[in-house]
Amino acid sequence: MSGDHNQYQKAKGKQMRTVPIPEHKLLDHLIKRYELKNSRALADLLKTTQGGISKIRYGTNKVSPEFILRVYDNTDMSIEQIRELLKEDDGSNAGEEG
Repeated sequence: MSGDHNQYQKAKGKQMRTVPIPEHKLLDHLIKRYELKNSRALADLLKTTQGGISKIRYGTNKVSPEFILRVYDNTDMSIEQIRELLKEDDGSNAGEEG
C-alpha cells in the first residue's frame, strides 16, 4: 500500500472505508476456501448480487443476519465459524475462548 493512500476515500459524496474491516476477512476467506476467481463468483455461490458483496466489502452495508444465513446455507461453514471471522481482531481477546 502506498504511503499517500488514505484510509478513507470519497465516493458519491460519502466517506467509504477502504481499510480492512472484519467483513473483509469473511469475504476473502470464502473466496480463498472455495477457490473463487472474484466477488462475482462469490455472489453466485451465495445466490446474491455482486453489488451486495461490494457494499459489504466497502463498508456501505454491514453483514446482515440474512447474509450470514446465506453463507451458512450455501457453504459448509457453521454459524460459529462465520461469526468468528466477523470478529474484530483488536488483540484484546488474545488467549480467550468464547
